[in-house]
Parts: sequence; C-alpha cells; structure tokens
Amino acid sequence: MTFAATSTTNTKRVRWYLQHQLNIICTPFFPTSEHLTNILSVCDAVVSGSAALRMVLPANACNWPSSDLDIYVPHHSLTQLYNLLHKHHYNIVRNGKLNIQNYSPSTIFTVTTFGNGRSLIDIIVSKTTSALSPIFQFYSTAVMNFFSADSLHCAYPSLTL
Repeated sequence: MTFAATSTTNTKRVRWYLQHQLNIICTPFFPTSEHLTNILSVCDAVVSGSAALRMVLPANACNWPSSDLDIYVPHHSLTQLYNLLHKHHYNIVRNGKLNIQNYSPSTIFTVTTFGNGRSLIDIIVSKTTSALSPIFQFYSTAVMNFFSADSLHCAYPSLTL
C-alpha cells in the first residue's frame, strides 16, 4: 500500500509534494511546469536522468545541481519537439550524428543538445515508436526512472530508493 493511499489528506500531500518537485525541476528550463508537461504530452515524450531521479528520491537526498534536462522522444515526434523548443527560445548547440550505427546496438537514433544561454536540454531520440526504449538499455537501474506529462515511474524502486 502506498502512503498516498492511506488517506485523502496524504493523497493531497503527496500530490502537492510531487507538483512542488516538478516546479523546482522545471524552473531553470521553462516559465512553469505546465510548459514542460504540455510538450511531453504533445510529443509522447518523457524526462529521465537526474531530473526523474529528483522526483523519486527524497528532497534531502538530492544534493546535486540541476545542470540539464534529458527529454526522450520517439522518432516520429522529433520535428514537433524541436519546433516547440524553438518557440521557447532554445536553439541547437550540439547536433548529434544521425548515423544510427553511432549508438549501435542501442535504440538511440541521435542525441541533440538545445540551449537558451542559461540552460541545456538534451534530446534523446529513440529509433522506435516509444520514447522509453533507450531508458531500459542503461547500465544502471538507478537511471531507469522517468516521468511523463501525467505520471511518474520508478522501474526498480527497491534498487533505486
């Protein structure tokens, strides 16, 4: 049984805490967390890496600075995501190689870094129709966490928490 399921008060507290964490994560990159969640929703994308780890770990366990945001997107949503980032004043600062052999045998098609002069966003494009494929090929279960526009996932909670 999860803590949030023990009472309506605890449900509200958990939702508030997760929204608060999301706001903290998004602040360096977007004006509000709603900007990011809209992008994730429209592009079938997810956030993984240190930002997702911040969502699943207790706040006092996250003593590293937020240096970038890792967004995973399926190949078919690549152009749409790039256009949305441009609307938020992000430009390509490092374009990954589009040769699929560079990341073989992984499901990563390319990695492109966007910047706006203050923040960096890494876009990891999946070769497949799922943004999740590359996440489950990592060397460590600690990084197999992600959040989408409306949910949070921790693939291996006993190994991560």
